[in-house]
Amino acid sequence: MAELNNLTPPPRKVMTMFYIVDTSGSMAGRKIETVNSALENTKAQLDDISKNNDDAEIKIAMLTFDYEPTWQTPKPVKASDFHANLNATEYGLTNLGKACIELESKLSRSEFLETKAGAYPPVIILLSDGDPTDNYASGLEKLKHNNWYKRAIKVAFAIGADANKKVLSEFTGSTETVIEVNNAKVLSEFLKNVSVITSEFQSRSTNVGETTDSVKQSEELVKETFNTTTIDMDTVDDAKSDDDIFGGW
Repeated sequence: MAELNNLTPPPRKVMTMFYIVDTSGSMAGRKIETVNSALENTKAQLDDISKNNDDAEIKIAMLTFDYEPTWQTPKPVKASDFHANLNATEYGLTNLGKACIELESKLSRSEFLETKAGAYPPVIILLSDGDPTDNYASGLEKLKHNNWYKRAIKVAFAIGADANKKVLSEFTGSTETVIEVNNAKVLSEFLKNVSVITSEFQSRSTNVGETTDSVKQSEELVKETFNTTTIDMDTVDDAKSDDDIFGGW
């Protein structure tokens, strides 16, 4: 009996949460601070989901992009080991196309999705407040041919009035999966809830080889986010100071 108690539990499959964050100069100040805070407030819940799931372990990978894409996590890490300490750069460039190519290079079993027990399709969350300044279409087209990307749940946050929602919807595959936010409180709450809801769903979902309508699933999970997030919208509408509305920052 003692020998049974000492047996090592079998390895679990991994579900990786990818955060793709615009860190161009326009994200400086309260925008990037809100992203940092929201991600830090989310990781404890992701860690709980991971610990309570017998089949899947949740890990986090974060890619930032401005002039060049940069992995803030050299490899996916446990939620408990993840730290968000992003800074916006002085660059005005928002090279989303380069970020798409870099993301595609890691969406494989030989890179970030390499695990002993296998991997669930990932969750990919994109956050941007601007318009791509490079040839994003060619980079996105390359990414769209990746099977892991096809099966991923994809959600985008359009931060502020200048964000190109059309481009973001091309990334996710649907206008319904682009969440427009102009307020720090809304961004923080929605980012946290999208992360928790999508990760919990995807870590109990299908393998990459199976046919799924990932866009439809993404749309349904975004709707669930709005249904489960409680925000006093009257307070949000009244918060017109520079400290509360992204448009004034």
